[in-house]
Amino acid sequence: MVDYFSPTAVQLPIPLTDITPLKRLVLSLVFDAEPDNDVAWLHSDTGPSDMIAMPIEQLRATCLASLRIYSAIAVHLTECLAAAPADDTEIEPDLSGVSRVILLQDIVRRSSTLAYITVVTAFTCSKTRVDGFGGMAILITAAAIRSMSPHDIEFLAARDARGALDHVLRHLSAPRHYCSRRLACRRPRARQEAATGSMVRSGQAQDPAQLLSADARVPS
Repeated sequence: MVDYFSPTAVQLPIPLTDITPLKRLVLSLVFDAEPDNDVAWLHSDTGPSDMIAMPIEQLRATCLASLRIYSAIAVHLTECLAAAPADDTEIEPDLSGVSRVILLQDIVRRSSTLAYITVVTAFTCSKTRVDGFGGMAILITAAAIRSMSPHDIEFLAARDARGALDHVLRHLSAPRHYCSRRLACRRPRARQEAATGSMVRSGQAQDPAQLLSADARVPS
């Protein structure tokens, strides 16, 4: 039997004032929540839970305490309460249909201090399986949710590598002008040496001083 795990950490502390009583209850059951003064750290060693259990009266009272603030999780849990038999004392709402990311985005939208929340998840496996390992990084803002996996990074790296290779191939296939800077710099000196040689051969400038004189000119 193969066991899959997804240890997860919310990398920023969440102020408790930004969390409604209902979200605080749910998050404490979905994650391993650790209060630290006025903030909460959320993480899970094996992965966030989709199935939670609590006394039905506790959930009903917590929903009433958070009734004034709309959220997707509040709507879902209210529907679970309405569907529960009247004589039930425990309730186990299924959260698989409610995104934890949306739950955290609701917190960012209400927060006066959080501009974003980042969530990092590692995918691990009890056996070596090709599909058993990986990960995910998620950036949550009030307006958007962005995520990236190792496969996305691999794709971007391959795209950049292809772009670099295309650049090299274009450079190699471009017309070549074999005129180096060193050769270009030597050309004026070569012309001067050729002119001086012709003057010496014609007997016009045997004296070295004449060669350096401003009157020495190459015949046009």
